Amino acid sequence: MDKSKNCIFDYNKLCNNCGECDICDIDHNKKCDNCGRCLEEEGYDMKSIKIDKVVLNKDKTEEELILKDSEVNEKEDLMSEKCNDQCKCQNDEADSGTENIKKDENQKDSNIDNWKPDIEYIDDIEGLNDLLNDVKKLDEVAVEEFPGLIRLKNNRYKN
Repeated sequence: MDKSKNCIFDYNKLCNNCGECDICDIDHNKKCDNCGRCLEEEGYDMKSIKIDKVVLNKDKTEEELILKDSEVNEKEDLMSEKCNDQCKCQNDEADSGTENIKKDENQKDSNIDNWKPDIEYIDDIEGLNDLLNDVKKLDEVAVEEFPGLIRLKNNRYKN
């Protein structure tokens, strides 16, 4: 393991090549060979899927980009409709239970209509996709805690 990496058991200290992370969970006297038998214990379910092929197409046509944008817009519309329905149901229940409390209906409707979900995709943030593809730059600003889970380093408290 690289000394510049953090220990997988204690993220606050650097790796000192103690070898604890290479020990087999089943037989502590042997080095792990990634057989996977430790995952079968204690009720862990393992499932696999067959992948026929992986398509890597970097040349996107305008049609694909338009379809992607329309899909995002449809998802945002569906989310806002669901929120509107939930808010209206909650408001109806509150109004029927408490007849003495009356609120301005126009203000409620305008607040509901103005709400939009805050969604940011990796492709939407300028430079993030390039950062994820460049391993050296990514190691400077982030730590991969688990495969697929990347945590940004907090440089605010360092001198």
